[in-house]
Amino acid sequence: MSPRGMRPEAMNKTQIKKEVPSCPQTALSVALRRAFEAQSVRVLHWKSNVHLDESLAGHTDLDLLLHQSDYDRFTEIMQQLSFIKIESQPWATYPAVEDWLGYDEDSGRFLHIHLHMKILTGIKHVKHLHLSWEDIFFDHIKRDPESRFPIIEPAFELSLLLVRIWAKMPLLKRYTKPSIPDHVWNEFLDLKSCVSEVQLMNALRTLKLTVSESDIRTLFGIAEKTSQSEAALTTIAKRLYAQCKQYRRMSFVMAVVLHYYHHYIFTFSRICQKIRWPRRHRKTLSHKHGFIIAVIGADGSGKSTVTQFLNGWLRYKLDSHLLYMGSGDGHTGLINKSRIWVYRALHRILMQGNAADTNASARKVTQNSSQGTKQAEEKVSFLRKCYHLFDLWLLWRKAFFLGRAKKMRDQGSLFICDRYPQAQFHSMNDGYMQQKGRGFRWAAAYETRLMEKVQDIGPDIVIRLCIGPDEAMARKPDHDIGNIRQKCQIMDALDFAQAKGFDIDASEPIETVLRQAKHIIWQNILVTD
Repeated sequence: MSPRGMRPEAMNKTQIKKEVPSCPQTALSVALRRAFEAQSVRVLHWKSNVHLDESLAGHTDLDLLLHQSDYDRFTEIMQQLSFIKIESQPWATYPAVEDWLGYDEDSGRFLHIHLHMKILTGIKHVKHLHLSWEDIFFDHIKRDPESRFPIIEPAFELSLLLVRIWAKMPLLKRYTKPSIPDHVWNEFLDLKSCVSEVQLMNALRTLKLTVSESDIRTLFGIAEKTSQSEAALTTIAKRLYAQCKQYRRMSFVMAVVLHYYHHYIFTFSRICQKIRWPRRHRKTLSHKHGFIIAVIGADGSGKSTVTQFLNGWLRYKLDSHLLYMGSGDGHTGLINKSRIWVYRALHRILMQGNAADTNASARKVTQNSSQGTKQAEEKVSFLRKCYHLFDLWLLWRKAFFLGRAKKMRDQGSLFICDRYPQAQFHSMNDGYMQQKGRGFRWAAAYETRLMEKVQDIGPDIVIRLCIGPDEAMARKPDHDIGNIRQKCQIMDALDFAQAKGFDIDASEPIETVLRQAKHIIWQNILVTD
């Protein structure tokens, strides 16, 4: 059967594309539908059903309307299927609307349920309309032919879309040049192809909306997007919206004020994200406690690849931030640029000092633990000590951002750290750099205070990417084999006592490594929740 039972000749390009399922359902979405059926939970996908297959595949939100009397059974199903409740930021928080997040192990994707117990729509960040049509919608449920998921009948979905077109119209466009986004236009064409004029007229009457027969003929005469057809559609949408004044949750003036208030907060948050300043922007864990997750490993283990992927995976739906905790080519900004400039200016002198420091570290790496025996101070030139102040500046930067991360973690945010400062081994691997005479005494004392602060903050979870020297050398052929061996030994010996530690074999294919890392993070989120 063609989508929604329509005739093949009535299908446009959008429906033809939908007829070939390019987005297979996840196992989690199938289990969700079966659980709803078994528990007789009244629920339906109430809008944008043209994208239902993408929603069930985890590529976009799953917008569900739930009968309020079935909420307890719904939450039981969520717990059985290991969904967690997440919280939106103020600009996306509405009454009787919740967010639930599940993880499908097979596909490695999230399934985000945007749960509505009331039909809310309207101005962005406010949704000033509560359309009291819930009971009517539950009386007009059908099954999607492909997924068997419960959806609203197309005639009622089209009626709702016509109201939403003007209700969601941006305020400035209402009084300048109203326009309809392409995805909304395609959705309109899809729904129009599924119903007849009589079905739409009856649906509007059921919803107590009146529209003339000429407007209906105009709607069904629209074939493609032009300035005239767009103007005709927005005019009809505006007329239907005008009949919904009794459904306003607040005055229109109040809605406009709240819209701009939340809009400016949202915009400021986005700017902070772009300049890499940690600030809550996406949804947070509802139990009000997130994680600081450190990914550590020797050179060649794939730390940067793993951390960037994990941050992108989490940021799809959760408030996640990536912090670079190393001192190499990561995002150290002005500090690294200044270091490079000074190094180039004093290249010959600093190269000699660097060679001496490296040889000393190589001889003492196995004894250089903070819990080991006392060692004699190294002889380092005054100029070299000045150069080591860059390391102190860098540690201060790490402590500052980790302090920010601690506050946000306690409010449900997540942080992925590429490496993490450690206090066991000196002079390498993000350890102490000012001790044993390598820096000024005041710098060594200040470094100790900063390191204690950093160690007190976290991390909560440590993912250790384990790799052998030979494998690491194959990936980093330009590195020194002796240095690689030392770092591999240090990684095996590192211990963050306050953190949960997990080892992953980094010599496995990257897909396997990423899947294991995602599983570790999700399981810890579930335990905390």
